Amino acid sequence: MAFDAILFGLFSLNFFINAANSVLAPFYPNEAIAKGVSKSLIGIVFSAHPICSFFFSLVLGKMMKLWGRKRILTISLILQAIGLILFGVVINIDSYSIFITISVIARGIQGIGLGAYGSIAYAYLPLLYPNSVEKKIAFMELITGLGLMLGPLLGGALYLLGGYQCPFYTLSGIFIVASPFILKKLPSDKLINEEKKMNPLHLSKFFLNRKVVMCFLLMMLPNCGISFLEPTLANHLTEFTSSDFLISLLFSVGTLTYALTIPLINLMDKNYNKKTALIFGTIVCSISYIFLGPYGGFGLQSELWIIIMGLCIMGVGAAFCLVPSIPEFINLGSEIYPDDKEGVGDMASGLFNSAYSAGILIGPLVGGALDEKIGFANAEALYSLVTLGILGSYIVLGDGYLGLVGFFMKKKTGVLLAEEKMDSGLKDTESPMDFESEKEKPNSKETIL
Repeated sequence: MAFDAILFGLFSLNFFINAANSVLAPFYPNEAIAKGVSKSLIGIVFSAHPICSFFFSLVLGKMMKLWGRKRILTISLILQAIGLILFGVVINIDSYSIFITISVIARGIQGIGLGAYGSIAYAYLPLLYPNSVEKKIAFMELITGLGLMLGPLLGGALYLLGGYQCPFYTLSGIFIVASPFILKKLPSDKLINEEKKMNPLHLSKFFLNRKVVMCFLLMMLPNCGISFLEPTLANHLTEFTSSDFLISLLFSVGTLTYALTIPLINLMDKNYNKKTALIFGTIVCSISYIFLGPYGGFGLQSELWIIIMGLCIMGVGAAFCLVPSIPEFINLGSEIYPDDKEGVGDMASGLFNSAYSAGILIGPLVGGALDEKIGFANAEALYSLVTLGILGSYIVLGDGYLGLVGFFMKKKTGVLLAEEKMDSGLKDTESPMDFESEKEKPNSKETIL
């Protein structure tokens, strides 16, 4: 297999951008507390990231055809570098109010940069690799998880090596140095004719479509569930262990199983039903919340190994929810704008990143509030119930039932075809899926559009 410089560049930058957005977790809070900043204000600093990422992902999904993907990609990398440099500089500021203000601005800039890069990177994949888009999305998600998981470790190592400013200046330097190479390799943007400039895709048409809205909510759920744990799980785990190191490791369990599940999804037939995968992933996630409590109403004992099992199950469910999301958004968008495949792909990428950011924003707010009111185990059980309720709405209002019908019909059709195969004396190496795949395969190789 030939080395793909474009894919390597997109994946590498995706890793470092996600690492950069989680790099400050091990040491920034302590530095801020030393300057007299309260924990609630530190929470506001961190929340500026998903808020900005949520709104700008939606805007950029609509505008990238008009502005140009390479231009927005350049802006995203510049914003990441600026945000990191500001975080490096802020340590030298003694004024309490200025320290907080610049921290919020820097975190917001990082959120815009991440939203811009994520929208562009995921929008490039359907254009550059139309015949293997889901496999590329799966690997991009794998690298996103690795970046978020290894970012704090990378930040802690650079912090020990060169002090507070070292992680921020090192990563900003990577973006400044690497960006010209990837921008040179990417294909030039197509010129948009005046007719399409006068008739851009309307975001309102997507959010007035019930199927798009339900898919958006369903895709948001696993991110809510994961970030739900951020303000609550560490305190809950202190009932079982006082080791900060062990608690940090347990936070990575869900990410690890998520990363391990994605390659398994890649092995599935590329024509698998996206709605079926979304439904399966959501059900698995809802089950994991019961184990995370653990919820005594189902007879589960409050033991550490049960919580670890819940984290493992949650990672598996999240993978099945996130990987099919962009292809499903593309399918739904094509029903709204059947003649603008490129624009639909851009919008699908923006919707994906916006739903991702919304989940990360809402999860900690809801998790912290419910934990205070009804306790961790009951909060997880309630969220499991809410998840199943939204899943039910998706099945009815979002046409998710078609995924279930397709799944059972495919099983029935597979049995009938297998019987026909035996009757007709076909070779054992041939299967109904082989014929389906050959029918679906395009004649040409992957081309860069």
